[in-house]
Amino acid sequence: MRIALLDFAFMQYINCTKQRTMNPLKTKLSEVREAAAAGNWKQAILKAAKFGDLGNERNDILSAREAINRPDFMRQLRRDPETLIAAGINALKQRYQL
Repeated sequence: MRIALLDFAFMQYINCTKQRTMNPLKTKLSEVREAAAAGNWKQAILKAAKFGDLGNERNDILSAREAINRPDFMRQLRRDPETLIAAGINALKQRYQL
């Protein structure tokens, strides 16, 4: 019986500690903003490309994602991956005011 109480108390302590260390307000958009602020634009594009509503910038962001994931394929289509990525960065800046 005493061991069960100790286990219960320990689990309560663990849950309380987890709640203090977790940030419940961290959103997908905040992750994109953090990546952009750190200068990691490729990560920001890859995260943003998963969003459902990208508005008018959708094609640029998705093309940039494809250029990051499959640059050789884009070259076969005679599209420059670096240009596509730059357009995706500009689209992110415009869409999310980065």
